[in-house]
Amino acid sequence: MHKTCLSQGRVNDENKYKAYRKSLKLIIQQAKEQYFQELFDIKRNSIKQLWKNLNSVSSIQHKRDSCPILKLLVNNRCITDKKDICNSFNNYFATIGCHPASNIDSNTVNNFKNLGHYIFLL
Repeated sequence: MHKTCLSQGRVNDENKYKAYRKSLKLIIQQAKEQYFQELFDIKRNSIKQLWKNLNSVSSIQHKRDSCPILKLLVNNRCITDKKDICNSFNNYFATIGCHPASNIDSNTVNNFKNLGHYIFLL
């Protein structure tokens, strides 16, 4: 239809082509909407399945174990077990705020309390 429209240059053929193109785009758009609506239907899919579907249609590609940590040195002790490595990271990030907080002088804390509800960015 497009070739006929271009080769013969008739207005009637061009109008038919444009009407067909418009209806085809509408059908494709409706099919896409229906596909994604069914894919992400909460009533039919579990949350786990919804996330799996979302990751499959997104452009984000997860690279698992692309650079795994095989060894970790914690307190001069070499850790090679994956579970122990995970636990070491969890422990580190769970307690990282305690160390700097314990080094803050009590006078500094009192000075901030006297400021009221102001926030300062240094």
